Amino acid sequence: MKVTLTYKQKQERENQHDKTRDGRVRDRIKAVLLASEGWSTAMISQAAIGRFFTVILPEIASSLASRINDNFQVLNPASSS
Repeated sequence: MKVTLTYKQKQERENQHDKTRDGRVRDRIKAVLLASEGWSTAMISQAAIGRFFTVILPEIASSLASRINDNFQVLNPASSS
């Protein structure tokens, strides 16, 4: 994939990347920036997959674990009859 950005366009994308909170938008901007530096689509995909397994998935797992623990603490034990 051939992407050509001027210096100004590159700076604008980097600023946009830093300011946006939406991870999907940041990932797309990063892909454009990497493509403009000559990265192949395969290399960009590998970087995105690596980020998913090293950053995103552990964050999701941590969040789910704490939510599960919180919910179990709310439950009252069953009374024995």
